[in-house]
This record gives sequence, C-alpha cells and structure tokens, in this order.
Amino acid sequence: MMKTTRTILSFGATAALLFTMAACTSQDPSSGAAIRTQVYEQHLTQQVFIETDHPYANNQTKEWEIAAPHGTTHLTLRFARFETEEGYDFVTFLDRDGAVLSRLSGAHTGETFDVDGDYVKIHFASDYSVTEWGLSIDSYSYVVQNDHPTDHRPYCGAIGSRSEGWYWGDTGELIKYASCADAGTPECRGITSRSEGWYVDGTGLIVWDNCHHTVRIAIAGEHCGPSIGYSCFDNLYCQGVPTNRIGGTGTCLATGACKEDADCTADGNVWNHVDCTGRASCNHEKCVWECTNPGPWSWTSVLLQGVESEHPYANSFEHTWTITRTGATKIKVDFSRIDLEPGYDWIAVAANGQAPQYIEGSHRNFTSQTFDGDTLNITLHSDYSVNDWGFKAIAVTYYEQLPEDSCNTTADCPTNQSCIPHYCINAFAPCYGHCARDTRCDDGSQLACRRAIPMCPEGTILAYQEACYVCVDPNTCQPPVAGAEGDPCDDAHQCQDGLMCKNVVDGHGTCHDTYWCEQATVGGDCGLLDHIMTVGRWTCNDHHCAWQTGVFHSEISSQDTPLTIPDNDANGVDSHVSVTALADSCTWNVAVDLNITHTYRGDLVVSLTDPSGHTAVLQNRHGGFADDLVFEHEAVTGLAQDDVNGTWTLNVSDHAAIDQGNLQSWTLHLDCQ
Repeated sequence: MMKTTRTILSFGATAALLFTMAACTSQDPSSGAAIRTQVYEQHLTQQVFIETDHPYANNQTKEWEIAAPHGTTHLTLRFARFETEEGYDFVTFLDRDGAVLSRLSGAHTGETFDVDGDYVKIHFASDYSVTEWGLSIDSYSYVVQNDHPTDHRPYCGAIGSRSEGWYWGDTGELIKYASCADAGTPECRGITSRSEGWYVDGTGLIVWDNCHHTVRIAIAGEHCGPSIGYSCFDNLYCQGVPTNRIGGTGTCLATGACKEDADCTADGNVWNHVDCTGRASCNHEKCVWECTNPGPWSWTSVLLQGVESEHPYANSFEHTWTITRTGATKIKVDFSRIDLEPGYDWIAVAANGQAPQYIEGSHRNFTSQTFDGDTLNITLHSDYSVNDWGFKAIAVTYYEQLPEDSCNTTADCPTNQSCIPHYCINAFAPCYGHCARDTRCDDGSQLACRRAIPMCPEGTILAYQEACYVCVDPNTCQPPVAGAEGDPCDDAHQCQDGLMCKNVVDGHGTCHDTYWCEQATVGGDCGLLDHIMTVGRWTCNDHHCAWQTGVFHSEISSQDTPLTIPDNDANGVDSHVSVTALADSCTWNVAVDLNITHTYRGDLVVSLTDPSGHTAVLQNRHGGFADDLVFEHEAVTGLAQDDVNGTWTLNVSDHAAIDQGNLQSWTLHLDCQ
C-alpha cells in the first residue's frame, strides 16, 4: 500500500507551474463563428516516500500505489536509488487492471520510468539468496490537462461568441472582453517593476499584475516554503525552512541576513566570510563570522589576470575593474605599466567611499596608496582625442587574517619558529606557508647542528622546506667549522649560527649575517630567505636583502641617433646603448622599439647583438616597396636572458641602390620575469 503523502509543489526551480497550449476550433451553432479553444498542460512534482529496507531481506515482497490527481495524462517516476540482484530480484510496474507494464532489476539509480495515465502499482519481490541495497523513489512528476489554467494567470475563454474574453484561471473572473480567435500565449514580464503585467505579442497589455506571484516566486519579505509552493527570487533564501524538509513556511531574506544563528548555516544562505576556523552567528540580523582559532594578520599578495586596458585604449572610454578579497581590512594594487595622455586621460583608484587616487602620465612599477576595506575599484577615463598605451595591474596586496598556523613571512610566526614556504602552482591565488620550529640540537646533546641545503633528486621538485637545519652525529659526519663575521667560507668551512656564507664566487665566500648582500651576488646571498609570496626579485640595498615585488622593466633609448643609413652598403650603420647594474637574479625578456624612415624598406636588414656577441635578425628585406620601418615593443628571441649588462648594438644596412633613409631612434626593453 502506498504511504500517504500530502500533494505539494516541489520547492525550488520545479515549483513553477509550466503550461503549454494546444489550439483547436469548434463550431458555435448559434453564430456559425469559429471559436478558438485551448488545452493547458500543467506540469507538477509530488514528493513521495517509497523505499525497501536497506539492504532488503531475502524472500521479501512489498507493494506501493501512486494515484495522481484527476486529469493526469502522464506520470514520470524518478529512482533516487535502484540496486537489486540482477535477474533475480525484481521491481514490477502494473496498471490499474493488474497488467504488467515493465519489470526491472539490476542498477538503475538516477533513471526515470514513464507511465501513461494517472495510476501505477509498484511491486517488489526478492528471491531466497543474495540481496542488494534496494529501491528508493523520492518524487514523481505528472501532467494534468485542463481547459484553462488553475493558477492565477489570464486565459482566453471560448464559452460562446458573446462571452469570449480574458479570464483569471483560478477564479474565472472576467478581465476584459476580447476575440480569442487570434489570442496568443500571455506572458508576464518584469519582477518588482512598475510595469509588471500580462502581455501578448501583437496585442499588448492585457492586465496589470504581480508576475512573481503567478510563477510562485516570493520576493524579499514574502512567505516561502514547500508547503505553499513558493521559492525565493535570485540572491534570496527561505529563512526558517530547510530545503530538505517537507512542509513549513518561511520568509525570503537576502543571503547573509538572518533572524537567528542557525540561519547563517541554512541551506541556500550562501554568504562570504573570513577564511579562518570559526563559527557563524547572527548579529543585528546580519551573519558574522567569529574566528575561534584565528591565524595571524598579514599582508598577502597575488598576481592579477585581466585587470588591464586595451593597448592602446579607445577615445571617449570609461570602464571600471573591481578587485575584492572578502575579509581583508586594507588593500592596494601594483601596476607594471601606466601610459596615459597627460592632463586629459586618467585612472582613478578608489575603495569603500574613500577619496580616490588619480593617476596620470607614465609610470613603471607603480603601487597605489593603501585603502581601507576589502574592495578596490580601478576606473580608466579617456577624452575624445589622443590616446596612449593604457595600463596593466599586475598584483594586488591585502591585509587579512590568515588561516590558523599559516604565514607569509617569519614575522607571522610565534617566537622560535620560521615561515616555511609552500610550493604552489597557481600564482593568482594565495599561497601561504606554515610555521615550524628550527630543528636545532639542544645544548649538551651528542649531535652537532649543521645547515641543510635543500636538494632534490633528478625528476622531482621541492614541495616545501621541512626545516632550516638538520642534526648529524659528529662522530660520523665532519663537524662544522664555525666561521665568525668576515671569515672565509666554502662547502668545507661553515659559518657560525646566525651567519651565512655570502658573496660566493667560484665556491668561495665570506661569513655575514642573514640579510647581508652584495648586488653582484644578490641571487645567492638572498635567494633562500623568506619573503612575501608574490612575484618579484631580490635587490641589495646598502648591503641588505630587500624583496621588491612586481614585474621589472628597464628601457634604454639610443643617444647617438638619428643616423644616416649608407645606401647599398652591407656594413650599414651601428647604434649602441649601454646597460648597467641590472640584477643577475632575473630572466630577462628582450623587446625593441624601432623608428626608421626609408623610401623602400625592402632594402633593409636590421640586427641586434647582445653584450655576449649573440645576434638576432629583426628585419631581412621584408616589406617590398613600402616606406619606413616602425616597431613597437617587438619581442626578440635568441639573445642573452641572464646577464644583460654591457653594450647592445643595433645594425641597420641597405642592400640596394637608389632609395635611402635614416635610423631615427630605437629603444631596448628588458623585462624581468
């Protein structure tokens, strides 16, 4: 026997009543006019509880019945789970006369079974051996056909020619007289707008009405829940009624709003909160997150994607990019490049109602001021004429509470612990380290403490550094030779605790404190130190290691141009630029700006030679009879990427007679990765 349940609309997207209309005509004997009638299909869902034991027993039988409301033309059963012994334990479906419609066994979880009509009997039988999980049916859908809709929506009635018109489906009340012969399907447009109402294409407005009531959607402050078949509009949830419970009535509230603590963890109430271990509570009808095991507050930096203008940007243009980090209390942004028309085009950086920072002109590696809050808006505005390259934001830095036991730098860790960086693939998301104790040996132990150099076998990577030190037995390993400040050091001669072997050249260096450096060896002097975990490089400032964030750019323009290009001379003309004091801790990308005026650029060969003597050809007699040769930030490959200091030479040669020209200018761009 079927377990009785109350007929309700399912809660959620399927709670809406969906209708299709099939038009036909009939002859009214009194008038001879063709009268249009309509058939409305009503699609509904009902929850049921049809289950075997889990697992079911041997030699067991059970039966259930489903009798849908009068007028049902079609049933669809959904198997929430279906697992029986294949070929031995069966679920049989029968019609009202006892005729078998189908027999199923085996695995059919998630599948559906269709029945014509308004009735089906479900019979389960197991044999004497082997059992499985069983059967669960949690809902069925059905289709009812009516001559008019049964909910609150207009339909065009055809009850004789004199009374043709629009009527409400639920009450039968006349809305207005109209001919139904050409009546289309009415559509309710707009939710919570002043022009809500029912329209028909080609006819226009039928009647003013609240659409969300018709499609059984509640807005903020209105009742909701499966017992009345109303779900909530976008970005709302049904407060007071869990979506997994049959029955009950709640109130639609905005996500993040609440009446009691339990609302903040209710199904559908999806709201953002600080990323730390804790609990949610309701405070003045707003959900708040309380960190029960809070981590340290720290500056976190991540790279950005897609926060940049077109290059060049358009005239008469304005657009805003938004950067948000939920839970942050301060935020700022790093730009790798800004080039705007001075005095006319500008960038405004603003946050949370604070006075914006306006930026004009050209800047490299520019950092905005620090704003309070967790959201930053970058607006680019251009006037009607003259544009430039635009801007690119490379990273965002925000002050936030880290997850428990996480860190960005050693300063985030308790005393006697260090921040151990993690190996991360995604540079566009936070990558915290973890705090760990230096594994030094206790005084008086039989072990000596020696610095561990992180090494990985071939084909592996260093996921994270477990400890800064390891302890070894001095009887089996060579005891460390403790060098003092200024003493020489190498692989066999270590430095005292608190000192490191710095300024190492050809394996030999000098003992100095942890953050001491020389610019020439800054990569080795500073490379193993903790730093804020974002893209950047080590620099040496007055013999002190400093982490500089961002993507670094150096551009050097020629000072010996313009130069005349000799006609029909393979030797051509040379122009030089000199690069000095760029760090060897970068991998440098090379690009060139070039401006040559010439009456036949197909005569020209252009090459660039780096300080180590490698040459790349930029132009080899391409372009035919076209005039001039202009590059802007043209990438060059095959040249030095590590040590770029020294003289770079651009050679331009003309390989045919008559046409002539000049090397007007060129610029070398070096971008540190």
